[in-house]
Amino acid sequence: MYTLLFLTDYGWQDAYVGTLKAATLSTLTPKARSQTMLVDLSHAVPAFQIHLGAWQLLTSLPYCPPDSVFVCVVDPHVGDENQRVLLTYRASYNQWFIAPDNGLLAPLLQTDASLRVWRFSQASLKSFGWQYSSEAVETFAGSTFAGRDLYAPLGAVLLNKQVQGINLLTWVSELADQFTAETQTWQPCIGWEAPTRVNETAFEGTVLTCDGFGNVILTIPHFWLGAGVTQVVLSVNNQPPVELPVVASYGALSVGALGIVRGSHGYLEVACNQGSAEKMLCLASKMDVQLTATSV
Repeated sequence: MYTLLFLTDYGWQDAYVGTLKAATLSTLTPKARSQTMLVDLSHAVPAFQIHLGAWQLLTSLPYCPPDSVFVCVVDPHVGDENQRVLLTYRASYNQWFIAPDNGLLAPLLQTDASLRVWRFSQASLKSFGWQYSSEAVETFAGSTFAGRDLYAPLGAVLLNKQVQGINLLTWVSELADQFTAETQTWQPCIGWEAPTRVNETAFEGTVLTCDGFGNVILTIPHFWLGAGVTQVVLSVNNQPPVELPVVASYGALSVGALGIVRGSHGYLEVACNQGSAEKMLCLASKMDVQLTATSV
């Protein structure tokens, strides 16, 4: 069984998601269709917030099955004429990722040096072999719905090839050679610059996002903070430093109290039990932060 997962910024108010899936199903062969499950990883990435789409993808991966294809579409620049398209292969799980080269895959690529990546022009991808389902559909194809007209069909083609028993790694590599596609290059993800270890007890990063509960998620991996650390100092831009306890869960804090929690997504969070750390500390996405362990 194969899985095709979608990550987009389309939302649910229009027919975009349904049309994306319809285009996928129309491109899959009957045999591939019977062996493929379509999964909505997310269609609620905030508009133009590439770093949040990257975070949703990266933190979902440990729970995604092998033999999967990920179609990831988040603006800006998705349908631009000169926009490159990344095809990325994760051999350990036989997973393929298709996304615009606008930074959406950069955090994933930075965390796993074993990933193979190719950077194709949109024009060269037409050689991968899909066809529009009808002449009428081809007539409407344009640059404003690349998810329907390019990314989703390409994902379906990869699954068709796999079901046919074709070695995708060899096939994509040959096409990359034919069209001199670049390898191992990609655009950075603005808003998710790699965190830095200043030393064993001090780390620098940014605010990645603030979730709906007011928890502030940092770009600093939680395993950087030693298991015995019980207290840290948080410094944000020019604000006065704040000393915070490190706790195992939200409920370990008193109601209304602030603390640092090791989030289940793999990153450190600034949290407030039954309150909003975001509002209490006036934090926002992309702010620079420094975290220093003060007691063990």
